[in-house]
Amino acid sequence: SYPMQKSLGKLLFIYCWPSTFFVPFLAEPLVAQFLPQHIGKLLVSRYPQIRGLKAVKALELSEMEQGRYADVMFNVILVACIPFIAPAYIHQTFLALLVSHLYLYCYDQVKVLRYVVKFDFSSPDVHYLGMQLFAIPIAILAGALVFKANQL
Repeated sequence: SYPMQKSLGKLLFIYCWPSTFFVPFLAEPLVAQFLPQHIGKLLVSRYPQIRGLKAVKALELSEMEQGRYADVMFNVILVACIPFIAPAYIHQTFLALLVSHLYLYCYDQVKVLRYVVKFDFSSPDVHYLGMQLFAIPIAILAGALVFKANQL
């Protein structure tokens, strides 16, 4: 029924924005970059026995990981489920996804340039896997198209 679809669509949108699309990425700079660097500085300045190589290790930046593929894929799969549940929320959800991923793109640019010691992806295997995994939300959207075309 329409009221149930509307209620479920609203709940899914609330789950997507800001809880899944934005909040984890908003907290990531604080948790992954600022806090470890700040704690390392405090440790090095407070304890005089931490010198040389130990101090360098305490203040070392992290490496760039490839977990962003999973984050983006999960968000896109959530958006792909919207046409099945409540198509009225599709524009809002796509706009929320776009805004949050624009922020994510800008954050990753700053992260790579300022807060990462190593960024080395020498083979395209992960990129190819990402493209293959992207077939999942595309298939879900194709299924939604067939499902909605059958209802007409």
